[in-house]
Amino acid sequence: MCGVGAVFSRDGSPVNPSELSLMNKLMSHRGPDGSGVLLLNNGALGLAHTRLAINDQAHGHQPMVDEEAELSLSYNGEIYDCDRLRAQLRLLGHQFKTSTDTEVVLKLYRAYGLNMFEHMNGEFAFLLWDNKKKKLLAARDRFGIKPLYFLQTSKCFSFASEKKPLLALEQVPFQASHDYLLSSFMGSFIGHESFFEGIKAVKAGHFLLLDEQGLKEVAYWQPDYSTKTNISFEEAKITLSDLLKQAVERRLVADTEVGSYLSGGVDSSIITSLAAETHPDLKTFSIGFHGADFDESQLAKQTAESLNLPSSILMAGKHELASGLLNSLKHIEIPISSPQPVGMTLLSKHIRDSGIKTCITGDGSDEWFAGYAYFKLDQLRSLERKEGKQSPELKKLYQQFYRKEQGNKVLLWFPCDNWQDYTFQDSTNNREYISSYGIRYHAVSGLRQKLFNPEINAKQENMHDQIHQYYSKLSQQNLSGLDFNRALSSQQLSHYIFPMQSDRVQMSHSIEGRLPFLDKDVVEFAQTLPADYLLNLSQLQEKHLLHETFKDKLPAHMRFKHKQAYHSGFSWDDFSKNKQGKGIWEHYLSYSNIKDSGIYNALFVKTLKQINRYAPNHSDLKCKTDLLLGNVFTSLVLLDQLKPENLKPN
Repeated sequence: MCGVGAVFSRDGSPVNPSELSLMNKLMSHRGPDGSGVLLLNNGALGLAHTRLAINDQAHGHQPMVDEEAELSLSYNGEIYDCDRLRAQLRLLGHQFKTSTDTEVVLKLYRAYGLNMFEHMNGEFAFLLWDNKKKKLLAARDRFGIKPLYFLQTSKCFSFASEKKPLLALEQVPFQASHDYLLSSFMGSFIGHESFFEGIKAVKAGHFLLLDEQGLKEVAYWQPDYSTKTNISFEEAKITLSDLLKQAVERRLVADTEVGSYLSGGVDSSIITSLAAETHPDLKTFSIGFHGADFDESQLAKQTAESLNLPSSILMAGKHELASGLLNSLKHIEIPISSPQPVGMTLLSKHIRDSGIKTCITGDGSDEWFAGYAYFKLDQLRSLERKEGKQSPELKKLYQQFYRKEQGNKVLLWFPCDNWQDYTFQDSTNNREYISSYGIRYHAVSGLRQKLFNPEINAKQENMHDQIHQYYSKLSQQNLSGLDFNRALSSQQLSHYIFPMQSDRVQMSHSIEGRLPFLDKDVVEFAQTLPADYLLNLSQLQEKHLLHETFKDKLPAHMRFKHKQAYHSGFSWDDFSKNKQGKGIWEHYLSYSNIKDSGIYNALFVKTLKQINRYAPNHSDLKCKTDLLLGNVFTSLVLLDQLKPENLKPN
């Protein structure tokens, strides 16, 4: 994996090379093995690149140029089956000078143009200049695994793998995006706005085409839930097993050693067990937490031992977690409701210090195979809505759900007694959807009014309309209730999960994460699965097909293990009382600092702090106020730490 950047002058004026160098400096953690800049189009376009060398380490310097075709590429990511693709391209007359996938991407564009994405399976983001057509292509993988951001002004378009290089250019006013605060900040992930005003994400499964006339957005891939498989459950198990094995094998191909992130959860255990079949020396890496009530490191150790794999466990305490928060936040670049990402950042450093720079992970399973508690809860709510009441059988299931999911309350499902008031009604096709995302958004509308200042609150109605339009667009696809939730969950994956606990924390220490569950073939099969294959509602079993398929591959202690929210046992309450965190917490959440931010109602935040201080531990009130204060706190840290003047060299 790498860092990419570009500046495209709209009026033909030359790009300043020092801006490209600054971009590379701010992305050096993404690519410590080399960097380069390239001026093109008579200086009106500049490409930047920092390289993390995985394949063909001696070659592959970027930006890479195909002089014959007049193409230049700054590329981040990994596409798989490159040997097969090279063979196909050679039959079409293309020659190769390296064994990098970067060159494969260049040749795919030469051979297929904008249809190239049909041949690409992997995680990627890139910027490709076609000098003959005078067009810049900016593209992102199907699921948004690899980041790519852009901003536009009257003078230029700028792109980068992270927001810091764009902020440092000082092309737009430095402030928080009101649209982001009213949507993603409050758990409704519908747009492509970033936390910073003017900076947007290239959407997952999309590309942008840019020339002197302007910008054009094209969706080259979108989920399609319309066609459901007619194969039996047993046949589905065989198909899933074959596809996931293939996906793992694809991601074990590298010129450097590949390791595995191994938690105490089912997903990473499945991926690790499949990898161990062909790589018996696969190194596993896990994290544990000193003194935490919830610590799965011993489960991960048991899994590694049962598979006869070497295991390395990093044990972290509250001191290390508090000390690492600001650094983690600088890389994550979005407000976070929980300090849990700090643990993953520390683990990434541990892996890199162990000599590994490529790891397979279990990310992406919960979104596509219905792993979160709210998938089950919303199915129960839909049954109640359909029947008009709670039958004795349904009432029993509700009771079992609340007992089983008590530890995930608020984190993986949102309690709401009047949820029926917040169902989404689409009058155009007479459909109704019960989704925890919509329920939560409407249930906290009063909270938003109290939290934000009047200027932001004035935009609430407009954001409500945007969310309604987005839901209506999904509704027009005639999705099932579960698929409606899967579509919204995949949005959260690219908007929040990847920055918080995947790409950004991994690349903070130059670790390339590879995600078998988000293999193109695996996902395109997963989207055809009916609800009863994904959930065994009578047993309240999430990821039903996944569990049944791999139960014999997993150690006994992991079979049918219940999904738990990732937790380090380190809360904002812990941070605020810790020696390293207390002063920082009090500074950013002081009444004067809140008031000076111009974003939040300082008196209301002060009240939240008081409520949080005296709320009983582990209560819903404690959890809700903890999460909200975390978002407010980290947003203010970002607006201070990532000021342009703080990003530039002294």
